[in-house]
Amino acid sequence: LTIDPREREKVFAYLQYIKVLYRSQQLCAHLPCDMAQSYLLDELDKLPKNEEISAIFASSNLRMRLDGQQYRNALYEKLLNVIRDEFHNKPDGRVIVFVRTREFACRLSRAFDSDQVLSGLNVRTKMITGRGRAKDSRCLLLTHDKKLKEREDQNILRERLMNMALEVIDRQSSTWFKQEIAKNVAQINEERIKSKALIMEQERQNANKIYTLRCRFVLLLPEQNKMPTKF
Repeated sequence: LTIDPREREKVFAYLQYIKVLYRSQQLCAHLPCDMAQSYLLDELDKLPKNEEISAIFASSNLRMRLDGQQYRNALYEKLLNVIRDEFHNKPDGRVIVFVRTREFACRLSRAFDSDQVLSGLNVRTKMITGRGRAKDSRCLLLTHDKKLKEREDQNILRERLMNMALEVIDRQSSTWFKQEIAKNVAQINEERIKSKALIMEQERQNANKIYTLRCRFVLLLPEQNKMPTKF
């Protein structure tokens, strides 16, 4: 498939716009809409524009300022209230908010830093990468994604079961621990011997099998005799 270079450039430019619009939609679903609008306008100004795209933007209301009711986001406000309550009750505490992208983390950090209540509590934000499951910590998942919530619930259940198993092991004596190790090693060795014996038996059976090889040979005669001789 051959594409004209000018058409290829146009397709690439449109894909860049689709990418920015998609990320803006994701920000709008989780943050106040004015932050998503700010990101959208910042990124659109960086992209190349032809006459067609410029005309579309000129006729749109992308740059129209939003009022207070338009850019409110219930999910963000719930998260903000959780953080405010946490630092109000524990001024020396720590709250970790997990997000998927660096851009989302930057926007969220700016939003927290601009909040007057958090500023009054002397709260500062820092971006890091990783996952937190510190002991005695609380983990709250705020998301619109049902599948993500289901996976997180499963992970929490697995961690609880793992911690319960570790606590049971910690309560046992060192003698019990050594006996369990010896018992499992013996079981592994037994299974290994059985597996090896099965392989050897299969090889022995294959070696004792007698095969009958039947071949068919066709002799082609000269042109004057059209009938081949079979053996």
